[in-house]
Amino acid sequence: ADGVVEFPTQTAAISIPYSGTGKLGVLMFDPVNFARFATAADSAGLLVHVHAIGDRAVTETLNGFEKARARNHQQLLPHSITHLQLVLPKDFTRFKSLNILSSLQLLWAFGDVTTIDIVKPYLDPALYRWQYPAKSLLKAGAVIAGASDWPVSSANPFEAISHAETRKGDLGVLDPKECLPRINMFYGYTIEAARVLWMDKEIGSLEPGKFADMVLVDRDVFTVSAESLSESKIEWTMFKGQVIYRRQ
Repeated sequence: ADGVVEFPTQTAAISIPYSGTGKLGVLMFDPVNFARFATAADSAGLLVHVHAIGDRAVTETLNGFEKARARNHQQLLPHSITHLQLVLPKDFTRFKSLNILSSLQLLWAFGDVTTIDIVKPYLDPALYRWQYPAKSLLKAGAVIAGASDWPVSSANPFEAISHAETRKGDLGVLDPKECLPRINMFYGYTIEAARVLWMDKEIGSLEPGKFADMVLVDRDVFTVSAESLSESKIEWTMFKGQVIYRRQ
């Protein structure tokens, strides 16, 4: 739906102009055409997964999904939006009401140059305060699914879960009220991620009838510190009941 928010690119589609340029970023689809596309895909049983970083891109994507839901009179397919760096409160509850899943890369949700130095001076405070609003989305009933943007960034879920819990970086904590409980991110990287793929009947949890997919971790990931959690190592990996990896 759009690009990225960081200076100097500033192609994420936002609702209040970037400071100094007066630009609103780039919305990469026509909203009317996207609604048609989403409706057709939904009708054909195809999942729609949208990159949206700016708040305007998020709103227009939700608008398109809303039209698809209304026209097809069903909410079965769990379409999703990924990134969601800027989301305004008016859209929080729409994720639940439309059954649109939020696929978040919270590895990036911490105080450093990428979220402060090259973002904060160029965004209106009314937008900046809602950067990666994970806890607010969760409270509004949204499904929080864990994701990565590999190979752009690490695909290690333990690093992302640690950041989601602390939001702490070299330049401090990025909005502590949006820190997520660890358990929610473990759901996010298991059963909720499976829902994004519409495969939660086959994978994502250890239940009768599902594939035996599991890992053995070298520490208790529910009790160690966030810092220790990010350093977790996998001892072995089982996929469909077969051990396919052992750490040497």
